[in-house]
Amino acid sequence: YYLSGKMFFERGDYEQAVNDWKFIIENTPSSEYADDALIALGEYALSVEKDLKKAIDYFQKVLDNYATRDKAPAAFYYLGKIKAKYGINQKDFDDAIANFERVFLIHPKSEWAGPASISAAELYSLEGDTTRARAYCNRALRRRLSKEYNELAWICIVRAWAMADHPQRALDAVHLYQLKHPFTSTNDIVYAATVLYRHYIRSETFHLPYYSDDAFKFSVPFNLKKPNRLYLTQENNIFVIDVGRDWILQFDSHGKFKEKRSIANLDNAYITPSNLLYYLAKGQAFHPRFGRQVLGYTVAGGKFQTFEPDEIAGDDAGFLWAAKNNRVLLYEPGVTNRMRRAEWRLASQPDKIKRLEIDPFGRLWILMKDYPYVRVFSRSGRLAPIQPRIQQKMFKDPIGIGWDILGFTYVLDRKMKTIKVFKPNGQVLKTIDISTLLGDIDARDLEVGPDGSLYILDGKTKRVFHLI
Repeated sequence: YYLSGKMFFERGDYEQAVNDWKFIIENTPSSEYADDALIALGEYALSVEKDLKKAIDYFQKVLDNYATRDKAPAAFYYLGKIKAKYGINQKDFDDAIANFERVFLIHPKSEWAGPASISAAELYSLEGDTTRARAYCNRALRRRLSKEYNELAWICIVRAWAMADHPQRALDAVHLYQLKHPFTSTNDIVYAATVLYRHYIRSETFHLPYYSDDAFKFSVPFNLKKPNRLYLTQENNIFVIDVGRDWILQFDSHGKFKEKRSIANLDNAYITPSNLLYYLAKGQAFHPRFGRQVLGYTVAGGKFQTFEPDEIAGDDAGFLWAAKNNRVLLYEPGVTNRMRRAEWRLASQPDKIKRLEIDPFGRLWILMKDYPYVRVFSRSGRLAPIQPRIQQKMFKDPIGIGWDILGFTYVLDRKMKTIKVFKPNGQVLKTIDISTLLGDIDARDLEVGPDGSLYILDGKTKRVFHLI
């Protein structure tokens, strides 16, 4: 039944696959494949259903009932990944690290020891402990890794050196990988090399780090009215939100129009890298999996208080951030009748939130409307370690933000007509004058490719520019 379930799953017949794996759990729990079936069900719940609670339950059952079997390290690893990516407090972070460490300390010969070391390293990098991050990356490289995880380990080392503000060592790591694997350099390694070359070599050799992409031909067969948001997905699809026309327009990586979606009374929209759409229409929030959401929270006396946001953001697991005035609430998937434990209330400033963005590392970035500052928080609600280096005086009207594969942050300032590039540790690296590159445009939004290339939405010509 386990093998037949795998066959059905690979064919895309998920219902039959799940039925076979559940048959093992319900009818032959002592089978040698019972732990395999639980892991398979957990992976399905995590990757296909996006049901974190169900996935956690399956993985925990492996540890509760089959702790000495060979799938136990997989269960520790997945529980760590869930806590690392979707945790919202310090305890979740600590639990994630502990689960990763259990893999390579209790099961050092397991195939999951390398991936667990890489995941632990990524968490330590975000916390600013780049020395430990590099040590864990190197620990992973001492093991037999698949091609995918071998590349991840090298990217992990490159990112750790970049976050420690050692660009030359990051470049050395890229070159060492390319020497060891001369015919297998894949996209992520090339992207990392491009980012480092652009900011640390090209800038010293040439006057400008960017040039207009002549091969990018943005074309739209409609008259846009008020395009205000720009999104880039993992498949390099480009989305333009036009709240004036109530449209969401999709383009390919070369700027060619693909399709249009109309949403009545569209107020705002947020599209994740995996193409999930969250949006606001007539003050109501819409979730990609659960449809219309009546957002709110419980106040004293058990009364339900509704919450009609002005801004929303979401992630691939279904977590939804909602903002109104200077307050942000985080909701878990499907739960809207109570506030999630994380809340951000920026009461010290009489200001309103302009925009919410979730970076590739799960951190929340907040752009304010009237006071020109940017805030970055961990999922726990605490200021991220890099926050002290991003100062209010740096901006006049921050309106767009994006990140490349190494964690460099790019902030578009509409009034200054600049893009400030921040190192992964939060220090300013450079300021790019976009008027020098594109002339007198009205920049409305920014997206950043994994290689550091820039997509800029111009409100004047109502088109998108690509800088490489």
